[in-house]
Amino acid sequence: MADHFGDREALGPVESELTALNQEFARWVARAFPEALAEEEVLFPHHLLTQEVFPLLKEGRKIAIFLFDSMRLDQLYRLLRGFPQGFRFTPRLYMALLPTATLFCRNAFFGGQLPLQIERRYPGWLADNLHEKELPAKLLTENGFKNFPYRVEKINHLKALMELQTGQAPFEIIVINFLDMVQHLRREIQALRALLRGKDSVFRMGEFLLAEAGLSEHIARLLSAGYIVFLTSDHGWVEGRDPVIVEGGGELSPGLRFKFGDSVRVRGKGAVLVTQLEQWGLPPLSTRLALAKGYGYFIYPSAPSRFRKTYAGGIYHGGISLEEMVLPFFRVE
Repeated sequence: MADHFGDREALGPVESELTALNQEFARWVARAFPEALAEEEVLFPHHLLTQEVFPLLKEGRKIAIFLFDSMRLDQLYRLLRGFPQGFRFTPRLYMALLPTATLFCRNAFFGGQLPLQIERRYPGWLADNLHEKELPAKLLTENGFKNFPYRVEKINHLKALMELQTGQAPFEIIVINFLDMVQHLRREIQALRALLRGKDSVFRMGEFLLAEAGLSEHIARLLSAGYIVFLTSDHGWVEGRDPVIVEGGGELSPGLRFKFGDSVRVRGKGAVLVTQLEQWGLPPLSTRLALAKGYGYFIYPSAPSRFRKTYAGGIYHGGISLEEMVLPFFRVE
């Protein structure tokens, strides 16, 4: 597997074009991302509830949001092809925050604020995803919905989604975590890694699991009960193809697509190095942040061949790519 995904000559014309587009996209992000955060025209996760959902609640509409952890835009499009006829979809895109990791992207979605602001207001809350009920409660109150009934439910396995009870509150958010779990298991368990080779296999596994769980039936019941349903994701993912050597010692944060560290350094041009974290909406977790570009993944210089053999072809997120950052916020009626 490592040789296949690491061999650029094996890429087809579509993959080659996407690789080139990602190079251009990374140059734009490195140059313009801080300015984009300040522009109202660009939709980011901390805007979704206040700009797209709360106005509908004020009109008296009932809202249900399915938030998929680690689902790409093209992955959702493929999933929707299997839905029964009769659903009406209104596509809308938004841009993920960086790093494209759950701690930053999903907390920003629930809190309606950048990670920098969340950490300032609620120290320590950014370190995990254990405050996904408290954050929207505070956001609702601050936007005129004091004591408004809402519900957040996190789905961590297939059975829980199959048994999901919807329509319990006028505002519901269902977080579906098991897709991300499948992807992590793929990397860690050799049997699954052999079974799920490549993007299409990961897509097929997601389609199968969601079909088995009756996702379209859940949505149909909500629609019949008068809900507007949104389908979204907190970040996407890429296949690791290009090893990027990172240096900085033992103080670097874990992760194969992003590294915090006061001494982090990257060899070559496979990453963007951020030195003004607050301009990127981030708290000062360190003085430097390295973000892998395109299909890069970080390896250490001590044993590059071993690291490449271990991690090439894996499913990762946290860095800069169109697949990780351009995300769906689809309305279903």
